[in-house]
Order: sequence, then structure tokens, then C-alpha cells
Amino acid sequence: RSSDLIHVVVTVSSSKEVVLYADGVSVGSGSFSGMTTGVNSGRIGGSTETWRRFKGAITRIRVFDYVLPEDAVTILSKEITPSS
Repeated sequence: RSSDLIHVVVTVSSSKEVVLYADGVSVGSGSFSGMTTGVNSGRIGGSTETWRRFKGAITRIRVFDYVLPEDAVTILSKEITPSS
């Protein structure tokens, strides 16, 4: 599956409830007590540990200052089309 395009969304509420979506479908949820919030607190596709770094391509990143409802996640996943 190394050549497949997968649309991924992660939502995090103010109470640190996390929902993971793949191609517009919820595939997991839970709470995350170790997450920090605020400016400069997150990484996308990176890690301070080299063995954990993402090995692939990331395009079309969007960051919202509110939790997207599930129907909005589904709509966004349908907007993505592979480039040829």
C-alpha cells in the first residue's frame, strides 16, 4: 500500500478527546492525557527521535481552531484526489 493515498484527520477537543478518521470514516477514538496544547506544541510527520519519523509524503495540510464534525470530515475526504 505504499502508493495509496489515504486521507487522515485527527480531531482533538478541549477535553483532549481524540478521534482518528481514515478516508472519512472514524477508525478510533479515546482520550490522550499526554498531549500538550498551544502554539508550537505539535509536529506533523516528525519526531525528535529519528527512528519515529514519517517516511512518506504529506500534502494539503489544514489546521482548524475547532473540532470538525464527522460530516465535515467526510466531505473533506471526498475533495482529495490523487495527482497523476
